[in-house]
Amino acid sequence: MNTRFFGSLIFFTLASGLFAEPELKSIFNGKNLSGWQPPKGNDEAGWYKAEDGVLKIQSGPKRKGSILWTKKEYRNFVMEFDFRFGEGVVDSGMHLRNQDQIQIGISGSLKRDMTCSPYIPGKGYPVEASNIKKLLKPKDWNTMRIQAVGKKYTVWLQGEKVMNYVSASAAEKGPVGIQLHGNRNMSIDYRNLKLAEIKTVAAVSAPLVYEGIEGPGKGKHIVFIASDHEYRGEETCPAIARILAKRYGFKCTVLFGLDEQGHIKAGSSNVPGIEALGNADMLFLFLRFLAPEDEWMKQFTSYLDRGGPVLGLRTTTHAFNKLQGKYAYYNFNSRNKEYDWGFGRQILGETWRPQEGAGHYGRNHQYSTRMFVVPEQKDHPVVRGVEDMHTLAGAYSAVPIKGSVILGKNQVLDSMKPDGKPVENKPPSPSIWVREYQSTSGKKGRVFCSTQGASEDIISEGVRRCIINGVFWCMGMEKHIKPKMNVDFVGPYQPTPFSFGGEAQNVKPSDLADWDSPIMPKGEKHKPKKTVKRRK
Repeated sequence: MNTRFFGSLIFFTLASGLFAEPELKSIFNGKNLSGWQPPKGNDEAGWYKAEDGVLKIQSGPKRKGSILWTKKEYRNFVMEFDFRFGEGVVDSGMHLRNQDQIQIGISGSLKRDMTCSPYIPGKGYPVEASNIKKLLKPKDWNTMRIQAVGKKYTVWLQGEKVMNYVSASAAEKGPVGIQLHGNRNMSIDYRNLKLAEIKTVAAVSAPLVYEGIEGPGKGKHIVFIASDHEYRGEETCPAIARILAKRYGFKCTVLFGLDEQGHIKAGSSNVPGIEALGNADMLFLFLRFLAPEDEWMKQFTSYLDRGGPVLGLRTTTHAFNKLQGKYAYYNFNSRNKEYDWGFGRQILGETWRPQEGAGHYGRNHQYSTRMFVVPEQKDHPVVRGVEDMHTLAGAYSAVPIKGSVILGKNQVLDSMKPDGKPVENKPPSPSIWVREYQSTSGKKGRVFCSTQGASEDIISEGVRRCIINGVFWCMGMEKHIKPKMNVDFVGPYQPTPFSFGGEAQNVKPSDLADWDSPIMPKGEKHKPKKTVKRRK
């Protein structure tokens, strides 16, 4: 058996949580079919039998199809086994809790090898496993590993991941079955069949919650979702959340993109805890190019359907990418006639569309950005008390959707310093605006959007104040916005220079749980994989 699996696959993920290392246990004793439910007629036909540690499967004289099911039913699990093709045109497969199966051998409908691909009744083969021709050994033992977690199936062959698929028809619980396809003269052998049920580790993936005590926000719940690849939304969000909770009484729940070990992973589409949106009064987003599973998107959409207020920073204008099926219209580049340019344009008011004037404007790490309040909006509650907004992230250009109220614009500077000079041929572009969107419930939801907001940007008190004012305004609480509101950081704030691959390593949400926990932790353990050189 291929042993490369064991050291590499220690944790497993699901949209709503993480899973502890499973201990694989044998589900076939190699001597008989104990623990399995042989199909009627097996004793006479001999379709399934145990010989010297091998489960031997072969067609009978009538070439009747059948399935050998486990007696036990499973929810989330990982299984591993060896298989070897025998005589004839082999058409077998592993059923996962119902009629969904992972194909092993030649597809009867496609007339070609579809090993490791999912066969879904009514859909056929919705995706095809990759690199099978190179990995599959037609005349020798092969090792396959299958993970079934919720509706998601993942398959490895010879230690290499070859397929991911989310099945709408997946069963919550059921047995595992080995198929012998009918109308075939064939044989196939299986051995070393092992399986482990996957148990959740709720404490690892629990959302980060800052409980407010007193203030105008008492009784109000804000959900933050942080998962972008570059601008350190995983630092901006908890920093703003702490201020709103500690100083103004809001309950702030912060959800992060996580890796398989429960560490914060920039840009991960695995964002546990989305259920928190069910009772949220406000949604605060810092996202980029995510493709969550349908169940996650369903809950996200439900929030928007009720017209909840939304605040989006920086790359949230292009929050979603490569979503397929039901929620593809959310993608940043969607040209759905009823939802043109996706979530970004339709909810926040802009997306990522450089050819239409919404893209990079100031070169990162070379040019910084100064933002200013447009004179005609100087009395708007969102910019009350806002002064001196300087950001290190390069400017974006934007053409906000009709109906947006532009509150601030940017100016590209020729250095990374606040006193840099404006770059010629770069006229100011909208960088702060507010609007309303029409929900399916008929209610209008307030929106604040800024093309800035990187973790280093909010070092600027003016930027920080504008964002916090934006939260109050979105929630209809503008009467509480004061010019001298306290927007000081709560606890040590030591942001990581933004860049792709520049996030602090080995940080879990629980590491940020205390008011005085540093954002982010420092030291060799947390050193980013990449650092960036900047023009002074």
